[in-house]
Amino acid sequence: MVTNLRLAWYSILALPMALASMVYMPVSHGQTGVAVDEQDRYEQLQQSIAALEDKLGYYEPALIEDLVSLAESAIELNLVSEAFSLLDRAIQLQRQNFGLDTSEQIPLYFDLIMLAANAGDWAEVNQSLGYVYWLVAEKQIGSGDSRIENLVRLSELHLLAVAGDDIQERADHFREAEKLTALALQLSEEFWGWSDLRRLDLNYSLIKQLYLQTAALQQSGGETAYALREVVPGVNIVDREKIVKSRYHQAGLWRFNEMQKIAAQSSENPAELLAMIELYRADWQLLFDKEQAGNSYQQAFEALLEAHPQASDLNLLFSRPQTLPVPVFYDSVDRALAAAGFGSAAQQNLAAGDTEEQLHFQDWFNSMPYVPFPVTSPALEQSLATDTTNTLLSFRLNSLENVSRWVRGTYRTHTGVIETFDIVDGPGGADIDLDYLNRRLHFLHFRPTLENGVVRPYEGTLLYSVVMD
Repeated sequence: MVTNLRLAWYSILALPMALASMVYMPVSHGQTGVAVDEQDRYEQLQQSIAALEDKLGYYEPALIEDLVSLAESAIELNLVSEAFSLLDRAIQLQRQNFGLDTSEQIPLYFDLIMLAANAGDWAEVNQSLGYVYWLVAEKQIGSGDSRIENLVRLSELHLLAVAGDDIQERADHFREAEKLTALALQLSEEFWGWSDLRRLDLNYSLIKQLYLQTAALQQSGGETAYALREVVPGVNIVDREKIVKSRYHQAGLWRFNEMQKIAAQSSENPAELLAMIELYRADWQLLFDKEQAGNSYQQAFEALLEAHPQASDLNLLFSRPQTLPVPVFYDSVDRALAAAGFGSAAQQNLAAGDTEEQLHFQDWFNSMPYVPFPVTSPALEQSLATDTTNTLLSFRLNSLENVSRWVRGTYRTHTGVIETFDIVDGPGGADIDLDYLNRRLHFLHFRPTLENGVVRPYEGTLLYSVVMD
């Protein structure tokens, strides 16, 4: 984003990636050549800022660029408090020189939020999120595209806060994330037009967030689940879990209908796009344990085969299960295959009858163990780094048959979940309570494997990175 502060060089991902990386790679001064080089850079930037201050003054806006660079260097050296002060000063300089309601400060606030989140300062995170919301939603700062992008970014940061903030704040973060994505969707109709294909991704983001709240409901007796069931937030009148879950299910179906209407109106040859939407709708039915999921998958396969006649591609796409909900909406078979890592070698293996490949799943965080992290930003995902135990499981997925278990005193029945499993290997496998793991796996849904459109059982291995209590 080019600004009047000469920040065109500034990448919105560069500093967040550095913020996330400090979780993994704290640097000790003098131990490596990289650390020495970074220390030299840090000192040179300090000298550059001091020279600018002597020449232009302490409040000169030209200092902002070097302050941000120095904050990035401080993060690499694990000087968290120093980095926070530098970013805060950059923001104050921007506001003092150009006003309280300028768009140029928003990327700086996003960096400050990431730094505060990694430091566990959720009071600062929430205060800054509120201020950026005021800028974007209430003051309507920025162009249409930037406002939509910033609303989506805010929504994703609220989902990050779900995993890190105090438990009593989680329901509010869920609601704020949904509200922000809905607002982005509303603005996209105004700025892009109702039938713009970019609105498919926004609709799917909202669908994923509806499921996140559904999954949170299943934490029986949890404070977040209770708050999500409240008829009015803050009022101690709640609906039954079944009613709220049905409401989320219907809201998701309505969103899929909107996606189909957009696709039918916007694409010159919409058959494959419509079929992919039908596939994701089948996933939605499975996530809510609906009996019609089986027919929905068969219909989606037939529609895909008509639009994409290469049956070998479709059999490859459905040759192994996928954990649900799939984080990204793919609008074609080719894009879905590429994202799943299927290339020419994989197609040769399929022809030889060898489709076995180890699956991998990592808990989002301890209280939401059976949903993939819903945000695709690497910086946000890395910032959730926490202690996990890798355990290799052999498992059987019995397609779309119901699987029932007692979970914390409640008899739960789900479809498309692991039927049986055994621990094969893993450094912490012996230390994992089987009942604990059984509870988590019972809520982890998989898109079934299909062969020529027919649902098949699946046996394979799963590397499960478990976030421990």
